[in-house]
Order: sequence, then C-alpha cells, then structure tokens
Amino acid sequence: MNEQQNIWKSFQGKLNKNHLLIFLLVGILLLVIAIPTEESQIKSEENTDLEKRLESILEGMNGVGDVNVMITLKEDESVAGVAVVAEGGDNAVIVRNITEVVQALFDVDSHKIMVMKGNQTN
Repeated sequence: MNEQQNIWKSFQGKLNKNHLLIFLLVGILLLVIAIPTEESQIKSEENTDLEKRLESILEGMNGVGDVNVMITLKEDESVAGVAVVAEGGDNAVIVRNITEVVQALFDVDSHKIMVMKGNQTN
C-alpha cells in the first residue's frame, strides 16, 4: 500500500490545470465515441434483419436444419463476411449449397463465408 501512496503523491504534485483539462477532454471524447448514434442503431437493426432473413432462407433448404447466422458489414454497409452454423454443416454438399446461396445474395467471395456444423437440438 505504501508504494501506491507514494505513486499517488508524486503524481499529485505534478498535476496542474492543463493536465486536468486534458483528462476532462479525453473523457468527453471517449463518451462521444462510446455513445451509439441513431445511425449505428439503424445499421444494427438492418444487420439483424439480414441475418434473420438469411436464417429463414437457409432453414428452408433440404438438409440444412437449424441455423444461426452472423453477418459482418464494412463501413460502406457491404458485407465483409458471413458465418453460418448449421446442423447440416458437416455435409460437404450442404456446405457448398449454403456457400453458393450466400455468394448469390451478398456478392461475397467464398473465402469470406464460413459454414460450420452446429449442435443438434432434440
């Protein structure tokens, strides 16, 4: 505890108004960056909608089973990558079919699409 007190005392002696002003401005900047904007909330809702629609399409395909999807977007709202966890994700034909559907819908390269086997729910 003595070491912490010594550090605090040496730090206290070096603080001045300029340091406090800098700390205050950095704190305000961090708050502004951290607060989600209405635009980012709309993008998040659109992304969730895309994921749900893709899940619905994939679950309608033969052999796919239950599906969870995550879509990541770039700054310009184009698709950066897609992860699909599907019950049928261990079947090479189903993986290829899922990959082709995602490519057709989002114009994304196959190396940016990951299809994995999910747990079966009984």
